[in-house]
Amino acid sequence: MKKRIMALFLALTMIATATGCGRGYKIGDNGEVYNDYITVKKWKGLEVEKVEPIAVTDEDVQGAIDSDIQTLTSYEEVKDRGAKNGDQVTVDYAGRLDGVAFEGGTGSDTFILGEVKPGKPLEDFQKGIVGHKADETFEVPMTFPEDYAAEEMAGKAVVFTMTLKKVVEVKVPELTDETAKKLNPKAKNVEDYKKLVKADLEKSNQEVAEDQMRSSLFGLLSAQWDVKEYPKEDLKEHKKEAKEYYEQEYQGYLSYVASMSGTSVEEVESTYGMTVDEFVSSMYGTTIEEMAKMQHALQMSMDLIAKVEKIKVKQKDIDAFLEKQAKLAGYDLEEYKEKLEEESDDEDELKEMIRKATFQEMILDFLWDNCKIVEPKKTETQTQTGTETGTESEKESSETATE
Repeated sequence: MKKRIMALFLALTMIATATGCGRGYKIGDNGEVYNDYITVKKWKGLEVEKVEPIAVTDEDVQGAIDSDIQTLTSYEEVKDRGAKNGDQVTVDYAGRLDGVAFEGGTGSDTFILGEVKPGKPLEDFQKGIVGHKADETFEVPMTFPEDYAAEEMAGKAVVFTMTLKKVVEVKVPELTDETAKKLNPKAKNVEDYKKLVKADLEKSNQEVAEDQMRSSLFGLLSAQWDVKEYPKEDLKEHKKEAKEYYEQEYQGYLSYVASMSGTSVEEVESTYGMTVDEFVSSMYGTTIEEMAKMQHALQMSMDLIAKVEKIKVKQKDIDAFLEKQAKLAGYDLEEYKEKLEEESDDEDELKEMIRKATFQEMILDFLWDNCKIVEPKKTETQTQTGTETGTESEKESSETATE
């Protein structure tokens, strides 16, 4: 499996397929369900602490509008005039300090002229380009700021020899009623469009808050189970799957560190010198074996819940799950299926992974539909602060009354 779209299913399906151990189940006097291996005391009415969605600000709305407008922005290369702020320019440059090239001073860059912010060329560097035409070569003297990040260059006067390779006029449309209708066919005018943008952002923030609450459900469920025994062969399979998953995650971590530091994966691995087990311990504070046991217990508890609640995976459920995942990944359904097939080495394995992921999503949906949303519990610090505040208020009221 390649770790791209398939990473989703690797994460979702670390829970091995049920083998039928403890196939039957019994209901206890207190409503708990159990078999020879595990007891699940409660699965309905799990108390999930409420997560408030982040409020949408005017800046958020404007940022979304600016992003939308980019879809209507046009780019036209120009050669008959000098570059001006707002143009997109591509420039080759070579810097010299006292006539000698310095480290990091030679390269090529493409940016919007006049945009001075972190990650963009310095203001004096950009000012020297204004007015020059494409294919011109010229010199730009400048002095690095005293607080420049590269301390060895801070405050130094240098000269850049530049060749302006390309000037592109960026035509950003104004936000008019007509533009608003193009950006969102449901909008009648600019104000209507802004309301729709804000509503979309609020919906998105609400979904994020809901996802955070949903993500706590399996953790809450884990407090409700009591494992009597782990079927040996099943646990062995879980350990194998967990080992394979975390090996891939570790390699992904090494690749990320290597790309950020500009070194090779081998060099990073040599520097860190960690085994996969040590990686899991440092990242999650536990062991692969404990993770496997947790996943196995989750599988057994989900199997019991599914039997009691008569939850079965049907083709329509698989289709709905794939459609949802396709939308999240930004594909249409057929394109998404093709991507999955391209990244899979085994058709039967892919089908089983999708079925397992669908099953887990259905159990999560059931827990969510039957949970209770409660107000977050106050921490000890919050409680103490509230008590102290109340005491101070009462004291002040008493003193005021006395006066």
